[in-house]
Amino acid sequence: YSTDTLTVTAVGRFENANAGTGKTVNYEITAISGVKAGNYALDADMTGTTTANIVATDVKFSFGVSAFTYDGSKKNVAVSAVDSDNRVFSDYDVYYTGVAPTSYAKSKTAPTAVGTYTVSAEFTGANAANYVVASGSSNTATLTIEPGNAVVWASAGTAHLYNDTNKTITAMSVPNLELDVTYYAVDADGTVGDVTTPSELGKYLYVITLKDTDTNKNYVICTEIVEHLLDCLCCSARPENETL
Repeated sequence: YSTDTLTVTAVGRFENANAGTGKTVNYEITAISGVKAGNYALDADMTGTTTANIVATDVKFSFGVSAFTYDGSKKNVAVSAVDSDNRVFSDYDVYYTGVAPTSYAKSKTAPTAVGTYTVSAEFTGANAANYVVASGSSNTATLTIEPGNAVVWASAGTAHLYNDTNKTITAMSVPNLELDVTYYAVDADGTVGDVTTPSELGKYLYVITLKDTDTNKNYVICTEIVEHLLDCLCCSARPENETL
């Protein structure tokens, strides 16, 4: 009768457990209940199909310290994640990719060289499609590796007696890097002239710079002159100058 109220119990099953919309559900009505339930009987075949959705699980990522100074070691960024039930989530891989002009192909290996990198956490495994990055969260971060400080100085040879030979200083650095030394003539009034090789009587300005090597690109000269000694007092004077 149209006025009878019945409660129907049914069991439904998705075709698979993967996230998706409009997924087929096969169901079977297994029981009815209610005041007038005794007036009804289930047919032999009480099965059917319908559609429903399975929503992907939200995952929230967190990134640790991502700003470093170059020291030759790999710079790993700590990454952690939890799902929508605040359970630890680990089905992801972490990748590092250089951001132009930094040249570093996408890799699971953390970089060592100075530059800027994108750190990305990517879902992995057979169930990767069943997870999404939670709203308000991000699965990427920026890693920066700043140049290390190089202390340079003239270890000896800033004063010479004339003997008609070329005079040079010995440039050194910590760490031990490849260095260039350029010399300029200095006039009596203190005017700096052209690049030259010290051989005549007079004063010369020398400039210590880092050679253009892959290793040296990870450093900046960070020194200030105190008499004939270069101590690491500030990072504002590079390249370093001194007269000899």
